[in-house]
Amino acid sequence: MTVPNSTLKYDPTTPEGQAISRLFRDVKGSEDSDGGWNGGDIVDLVGDFFIRLGIDIDCGDYQVDDVPPQAVSPEAEPYTAELPEPGHD
Repeated sequence: MTVPNSTLKYDPTTPEGQAISRLFRDVKGSEDSDGGWNGGDIVDLVGDFFIRLGIDIDCGDYQVDDVPPQAVSPEAEPYTAELPEPGHD
């Protein structure tokens, strides 16, 4: 058997590449006998994949941005209110 040249667009020798390969193997391992993929099984596999990567699947997509979102515009003036002294509401 001749192995075809690789057409992979990722490096399977890196930890990230190994995670992608593992996900693909998991998906292929859950195939139905006709080669189809059960949608519920795939959702579970992908959710577990994200969790193993440290992604909280119940939080927003901002968590995977390479630069975290800013809570305040960079042009905003800093808040300069003084806190009351203890006992002087």
